Formats: sequence, structure tokens, C-alpha cells
Amino acid sequence: MFYNMTATIEKTAPPESLSPEPDKSQPCEEKASFLREHKADATARRNDLRRKELTWSWLRLGLFAGAIAVWAFEGLPTVAATAVTAVCLLLFMHVISRHRTAVTNRELAEHLLQVIDESSRRLGGTVTCIRSHERPDDPIQAVAHSQPNATSETTWPLTHQELEDLDLYTPPVGLFGLLNRTSSNPGARRLRDMCENPLIEASEIQERQQCIRWLAENPKHRLSIMAGAIPLRTQEQRLDQLAGAFQSSADLHAVRCAGFLRIWGILSGLASLVALSLAGIGQYIWLYAILALLSVNGFVAFRMRSQLGVIIKQWSALAIAAQRYLVFAEQAQTSLPRETLLSQLREDLSAVVKPDALPALTRRLAWTDSGGIIHEVLNLLVFWDLHVVDSLLACVVPHRESLSRGMRALAEIESLASLSSFAWEQPVSAYPIVAPELSLNIVDGTHPLTEPKTIVANSFDLNAKCRMWVITGSNMSGKSTFLRMIGTNVLLAQIGTTATAKSMTWQPVRLMSDLRVSDSLADEESYFLAEVRHIRRMVVPPNGPAPCLGLIDEPFRGTNSEEQVAASVAVVEHLLESPHLFIIATHERMLTKLAEDSTARNAHFQENLFGENMVFDYKLRTGPATTRNALRVLEQEGYPESLVRKAKQWIADDRCNNGN
Repeated sequence: MFYNMTATIEKTAPPESLSPEPDKSQPCEEKASFLREHKADATARRNDLRRKELTWSWLRLGLFAGAIAVWAFEGLPTVAATAVTAVCLLLFMHVISRHRTAVTNRELAEHLLQVIDESSRRLGGTVTCIRSHERPDDPIQAVAHSQPNATSETTWPLTHQELEDLDLYTPPVGLFGLLNRTSSNPGARRLRDMCENPLIEASEIQERQQCIRWLAENPKHRLSIMAGAIPLRTQEQRLDQLAGAFQSSADLHAVRCAGFLRIWGILSGLASLVALSLAGIGQYIWLYAILALLSVNGFVAFRMRSQLGVIIKQWSALAIAAQRYLVFAEQAQTSLPRETLLSQLREDLSAVVKPDALPALTRRLAWTDSGGIIHEVLNLLVFWDLHVVDSLLACVVPHRESLSRGMRALAEIESLASLSSFAWEQPVSAYPIVAPELSLNIVDGTHPLTEPKTIVANSFDLNAKCRMWVITGSNMSGKSTFLRMIGTNVLLAQIGTTATAKSMTWQPVRLMSDLRVSDSLADEESYFLAEVRHIRRMVVPPNGPAPCLGLIDEPFRGTNSEEQVAASVAVVEHLLESPHLFIIATHERMLTKLAEDSTARNAHFQENLFGENMVFDYKLRTGPATTRNALRVLEQEGYPESLVRKAKQWIADDRCNNGN
């Protein structure tokens, strides 16, 4: 694995003959300076908002106290006291609104500081997980909000093999953990779907790339959008429930005569007040009228209780999630541009923040949390639950599609912001350029899961004339990591973000790999059978709109050496005749002879010997490898000298017997 390779580089200095890596510090220094300045501005804004919040808080308390204290003056006329109280209460309501605005803005400033700190931790390509590296699960209740607004994307679903080979969810970071900066479950699931289903249509890749590039080149807007999403981190399950409630909401056709009952409830409440007033002046006979009315209302309320209860339960405890969804929508729709596909997401969120849509729903959701004796009395008097449900659905049903589209826009924006953050924070990266013809060219490509301080870049080129590379080299020299570097950068390119390379040009491909193989007792599949099935996909690829890119590490290593060589040679000869691209890492020298053809190329990694020590420079060289190091590794790891000596003698005898 590349983790072991990285550790080795840290312990050993590269030979002096190696060309030095280009200076990568300047761009990161500029970005670090931007983050420091932006953090200073956000800190000053937060402190200013704290003072305003405190001022409004004290003013709020003073007005409330004044509305009560005015009645302590005995000589003040009642009319004057009432007028002063009314003015104080009106001002009190205004101050409450201003105080809430100050609190919201102060929280946004604090969330912006949090996002800036997270970006600082990743700046320069540091391999660290900010959010979660684990694969997000779908909600228990299937809802559509985890899918993009456009469902016509042309994708190539990766198999479990590719997900394992490219370390998508490998702890402690994994490629997904490196990319994931989402704050909500919908956003994490959308990012997951992008990674597991890379695009293969050039125009779709370019459209997504434009969105990611805009967000990366406008870091203030991107950070502002991500700050608006921070509050969603504590509402993950409720946000799923809210999205499900949008999808399943319907008119009150299930409650018979709902309109008539609402009017009856209002009249019933007014009649009860009149009756109580009359009873208060001694006309107690009206109490019997109230009891009769409550009996009728109780019967009707009991009949509606189960239907209304189901609807209210669906919306209960969702007020905070809706409020934070609203904050994100307001923040994002003011930060997104009126260009690229981001403009459509902006329009989707603009429809959500209309006063009669999510803002009205957010205010009314608080009514679903009522309970106790007062709640039961209100149900008897005015059919309270019926009014609550009707007012909620009056906000949701006319805007159901826009609210759901807004939720999908939230997921899309979060995933795009994650990919643009990755692009912006890398020390060396490039937006891949789509080529019109069959090709895959990477200049100074690196693996993003390798720490920048220990990174070694390599280049390669595949095209219609040279469609295969055979990579040889000793153990631990870098063959497997090289293959993963290629697969990972192809995946990054086809989800729309930057490749970790100086430049990349390619034609979108259907990615297939056979880098790690394991048996499966559950599927009754042996190690060798699993490998055979993985390679078969490349030998007999399914028909598709894009060429295949096959990555194979040591083909058929699960069987005996004689049959391994025979099968490997036959497979490579077959692949050379196909129109697809392949990179094969192997120890078998027979395969290097096949790569002497004009449609294939040999390359290798090698170790450098310094006394008794081996140092790997991880630089790709032309031609086949000429050295091996397995027995030297045994020596370094403390195997008995007699055992190593016998192994060396066996190799010498075998070469002599075979005339080598």
C-alpha cells in the first residue's frame, strides 16, 4: 500500500542524482495568506456582532421591564399607561427581530471561522480527514433528495473491486474522506454517488468542471456557502425526515369536511368565549351550552385524532431542521453566480426562500410541538390540530416540488463545494482537458493520499498507437501505487474535479481494475476465481459508449507459476489486439517481451543500493526492470542466513539448468 511507501520515503533520502521537485510553496503561501486575512475579517465581524447582540438583548430586557414598570406609577392615567405599554411591546417585538438577526449573523460568522480552520488544515494537500471517510448509507425511508436534479447523466458505475482498489473508503482517510467536506447526509450521499458513478460523457464532465472551477476560483463565496451548511451537521436524521415529509405531503382530502370543520371550530371557540362571559355575569345556564358543545366537538376531534396525529407526527420536531435548511438556502442563493449550471441551483434555492414557502413553513412547524392539557382543551374548543395541519400543508403542497428540488440542490451544492475545496487546497493540481481521440496523458502525476512532503511525481502517456504499458520492478518499488495513482486521477477527472498532476489530457474511459484480490466465503469464491472474474471484464468488456481503461497488478497470482505465466501471456496478447487502454504491473519477464511491440511499452521502477540498505526513489524509468530484491528483503527482515543462502543457491542452480 502507498502508506508503507510513504513511510519508507520519510526514512531515506533520495539519491543526489534525482532531479529536484519543483517549488510548490508559493501558491499555497498565497492561499494561506488569503485564509489568514479572511479569518481576521470574520473574527472582527463576529466580535462586532457579539456587541450588537448584547446591545439588542439588553434593550429587549429594558423594554419588557418598562412595559411592566409603567403600571407602578400610581398617578399615571390608565389610558397613558396602556399607551406606553403598547409602544414598549411594539418596540419589544421589533427588537426581538433585530436580536434574532444579530444572533443568526454572529453564528454564521462563527461557522465561517470553523470552515476557514478546516480549510487551513487541508491546505497544501495534507492527508487528513475533516469529516467522515465512511460510506454514507441511504435513509431508511427512501426519498428522492439524494439524487441530482438532472437524472440523465451518463455514468459508469464502479464495482466493489474498483472501490477497494482505489481506496475510496479505506480508513483512516480514504479518497472519499479526503474529498468529503459535506455537512448533511444528502450532501454526503450525493458526493458518494458522484465518486461511485463517474461521468463518461465529455460535455457533462465539462459542465460539472465549470461549476467546480467557479467555486474554487471564488473561495469567499465557497466558504460562505459551506459556513451556511455547518448547522446542518446536528440535524442529519431530521433533514432526511424533512425531505421525506416534503415528498409524502398531500391535501387534507383524507379528513372529511375539513373546510367546514375549520369554520365550525372558529365559531365554536367564539361561542365558548361568549358563553363563558355570560356565565361570568351570573347566567350559568350557558355552562350547559358549553358542555353540550364540547361533547360534540370531543366526538368529532376523537374521529379526526388518528388521521391528524399521523400528519403531525410526520412534521413534529422538524422546526430546527427546517430553520437551518432555510439559513443554508438564503446563504447559498445569495452567493451562487448567475452563470454555469450553478445558476439553476441558485434558482432552485430562490424558490425555497420565497416568503410563502419555507419561511412560512418554518414559523408554523413550531405549532406541532404543543401538548399537554392546554393542547387538549384547544382541540375541544377549536380543533387546534386541524388548523395546524391545514396551515402546514397550505405552505407545503403548493411548493412541494420546489422544496424537494431545493433539497436536491442543497446536496448538489455541498458535493460541488467539497470537490472545489479539494481542488483549491492541493499544492499541485490541474483541470483535466478532454481529448477528442483515444488518449490518457498525465504529466507529473501524484497520488492524493500521499503526504506532499514525501511525494514523488511520475508521468506517462497512452494513446491509439501505444495502448499498453507493462510496468516491472522489484518489491516495494512503487508499481502498485503507480497504478492507483493513474486510476485515482482518472476518477477525479471524471467526477469533475482536478487531477493531482501538472497537467492531464484524456478521453473519458470506463475504469476497471484488478489491483487487490480477496476470496469470498459468502459467495463461495476462491482467491483465484475472484481474480479470473475481475480480469474477464477487461478481456470481454461490455459494450459501452467509452473505451475501457484496465489496471492489472500481477495477473493470476493466485495459481501456480507455470499456469500463471501461460494465462498472463495469453491475456496480454489478447488485450494488445483490443481497442482499449491497459496498464499491467508484473514481476514476470515474459510479459516484457510482449511489450516490445509498437502498441505497447515497457517501464520499470528500481531500488538503489547504499551499502547494505535499499533506497527507493519511486521514479519511473523506461525499459524493463533488470533487478530483483525479494531475497534482500528477507535478509533485512532478519531471516536466518542459511535460509537465504539456500534460496540464492536454488536460483543459481535453476538459471544454470535453464541455460540463463
